[in-house]
Amino acid sequence: MFQLSLASKELFHSNFLFWIWQLNHELFKTMMQKLTSDPTIGSDWPSDYILKREYNHYDLCVLGENNKVLLVIENKVKSIPTLKQLNEYFREGHRHVLLSLSSDFPEKEKIEQWEIVNYETLSKTLKELSTHHAISPYHKSIIDDYSEMIHHLHQVQLEWSIDANADFFNSDNDCVILRINDIKEKIRFSKMLVMLKKLLVNKLGIEPDLNTDRDYVFNTSGEIFINWGMTRGMGLLEVKIPVAKNIALLIQIQGDQYRHAVELYGFKKNFEDNWNDVLQDSKLNWFFRSDIIKNPFHLFSNSELPLAIWPKKGGCNHYGNQFLYQSIKIPANTKISELLDMIVTDCQKIKEVTGTSVAD
Repeated sequence: MFQLSLASKELFHSNFLFWIWQLNHELFKTMMQKLTSDPTIGSDWPSDYILKREYNHYDLCVLGENNKVLLVIENKVKSIPTLKQLNEYFREGHRHVLLSLSSDFPEKEKIEQWEIVNYETLSKTLKELSTHHAISPYHKSIIDDYSEMIHHLHQVQLEWSIDANADFFNSDNDCVILRINDIKEKIRFSKMLVMLKKLLVNKLGIEPDLNTDRDYVFNTSGEIFINWGMTRGMGLLEVKIPVAKNIALLIQIQGDQYRHAVELYGFKKNFEDNWNDVLQDSKLNWFFRSDIIKNPFHLFSNSELPLAIWPKKGGCNHYGNQFLYQSIKIPANTKISELLDMIVTDCQKIKEVTGTSVAD
């Protein structure tokens, strides 16, 4: 069952729930009633209700007469729920259920319009229902196998919990072999973002923004934007601070790199000319080269100076022409708390040097 699920780590689970509806409409309705705290779910469903996949971009939704949407189900296994996406899918008059593998994720406390259900609850519910509904032994064995598999998946993701004293590097060859390391990294980095957000609030009095819309970010001053994700098979955590119109300074962690970057928006020059312009700007050039190792907060407790800066001969690395960066290597055995403290202190320094105010 697990190997089959790897063909499509998210769609597989939505398709499985769709199959349960195809197998037994009453079983699916009872399942949704038991999964949620709302005992009235299903009371307004007609006997011939329909479950659809990818209708109006919903993972799953229940339709009544005249294709009226009665229930929306958003399913998150490989990806992490975001408040922005859930708000986009929310509609007044619908009921909403979020089924999530991750037990904790950014802005969870702000999700008020969705009933949040984890996969352990789904596992227990299916095991109970497969015994009491009139389905064949073959179908029961499929449902029981699936229930057991998602139970273990839930338990595994609980082991990916982190705290400030945990090592930043956390290699797990078993997850690589099982092809779920991407899920692990997404969950770990989403938890780091939650920790970083709390630090920014508690230490700097800053409520960071998780909005990633570039038009919005680059036309907003006095804000700190935080984000996380996965690129090139590695988790990524970043802070972006607009310091002038269409210009932002960034702190970014990916792989074994701690990066100082500048991101430009709408600049037409090649990256070499853009870099030369950065070096001429006093609000930007201090952030690169020597400053990355001069300040005490950059000294990892288990590392000796000098820390190597890439590129070694000066200049910058780049993604395209508008994302220019330098980086240092994060030493082995670095604690998550060290990295997050470095980020927070970097944010404070950027605010001080550029003159952008948190209260703007």
